[in-house]
Amino acid sequence: MIKAIYPGSFDPITRGHADIIERALGVFDEVLIAVGVNPKKKGWLKPSARFELILAFLEEDFPHHLKSGKISIATYSKLTIDFCKDEGAKVIIRGLRTISDFDQEFTLAINNMDLNSQIETMFMVPKPEYQFVSSSIVREIFHFKQKSTQKHLPPSVYEKLMEIENG
Repeated sequence: MIKAIYPGSFDPITRGHADIIERALGVFDEVLIAVGVNPKKKGWLKPSARFELILAFLEEDFPHHLKSGKISIATYSKLTIDFCKDEGAKVIIRGLRTISDFDQEFTLAINNMDLNSQIETMFMVPKPEYQFVSSSIVREIFHFKQKSTQKHLPPSVYEKLMEIENG
């Protein structure tokens, strides 16, 4: 069995993330979505809110995978490579939207390989319609024009964000 971890801030989870998750489920026996908590970064949403948004998305789009344990969610606040080792994962999934992502992701992959050569990094490219969707762009658009973000977010995530925003 091959377990993969898809780490990220997911602040918030977008349709691009959802596309990578769906395709990863077709490749790996188990996928763990790992919400990274970096004390040096101030997130838009609290880690617990990001976790809840992902859970709402999975319950709506992948309930059978969630119930079977093929997909799960966790938060972590350590090096991703150490988290992978602790979880027994053999692969780190990283999304590449544009060529500018490659430089940073390649550097991370090489450093992770240096720290633990038993864990591989796999790059996945989202469908073309999601290549220019990022959490930071979604956050900015949501702040000014909430309805415009509907096309960038899974429906369950958009609904939950509206609930959070409107109290």
